[in-house]
Amino acid sequence: MDDDVTLGEVVRRVDRLENAMVEGFRELRDEIRSLAFVPAGVYASDQSAMRERVDRLESRADQADNRAWHVRAALLVAGCSGLLSLVVGGMLAAVGLN
Repeated sequence: MDDDVTLGEVVRRVDRLENAMVEGFRELRDEIRSLAFVPAGVYASDQSAMRERVDRLESRADQADNRAWHVRAALLVAGCSGLLSLVVGGMLAAVGLN
């Protein structure tokens, strides 16, 4: 049979596969060695500082929202008091109490 694979051909294919795997693992090892790692303590400290900063920013945003609500309420009260003054003044003028 012409399409049978010989033992020598199987050995050569296994050798090529082994060489490819060894080279791939060598490249992977070299790539891992070139990575920059941060110590766990430094990472945890940075994360803690970031959380504190986010908390402060959220607090400031909440304060700004509260101030905006207070300003809107003050403007509404001022507008209503002005309108009420005009209505009462008009009523007093209509009754004749100057």
